[in-house]
Amino acid sequence: TKTLPHKKSKMRLRGMKALIFFAYCDYWLTAKKNSYSYPTHCKNKSNLKKFKEFNGKETLYFDEITPQIISDYRFYCQVTKENKNHTVQNCMKIIKQVYDNLVSEKKLSPSEYPFIRTKYKKEPPKIRFVNKDSLNLIKDLETGDLGGDEKIKDMFLLSVYGGGLRFGDVISLQWKNIDFT
Repeated sequence: TKTLPHKKSKMRLRGMKALIFFAYCDYWLTAKKNSYSYPTHCKNKSNLKKFKEFNGKETLYFDEITPQIISDYRFYCQVTKENKNHTVQNCMKIIKQVYDNLVSEKKLSPSEYPFIRTKYKKEPPKIRFVNKDSLNLIKDLETGDLGGDEKIKDMFLLSVYGGGLRFGDVISLQWKNIDFT
């Protein structure tokens, strides 16, 4: 028989099954699906997929995620994936949210929280704004019949003229979200 790591043994003694990280994340994302916008849900799934790719195995237990794993994953995102700091923060955010949830539900103890010793400075994202000349170029752009490009251009212009709506929110709009009254 295979010897269980110390924490897994402790969990089994308390009558709890060792929690599998990716299985719990799938459950948690499904449960939270309606509390996030669709683009945020897709981004969370993508970030977890990146963590799974980094990890290289299907089954990862929560107690295997250590501060060193978190640090290595941050390095992987920065160097291997060439992500900027803001993107790296977003990759870490979903993992941290899952842990925060389990600690608040008392399914994990705060001592099993791998983010305690990982403090990183946050850099504000570099936001580039569309100037009037660029906006006029987009507005006057002839898209022709390129399979939906005119619709994408119209959605972008709606987001700009509609009070600064985020483009991701505009493309996820559905008719049920619009109230004409």
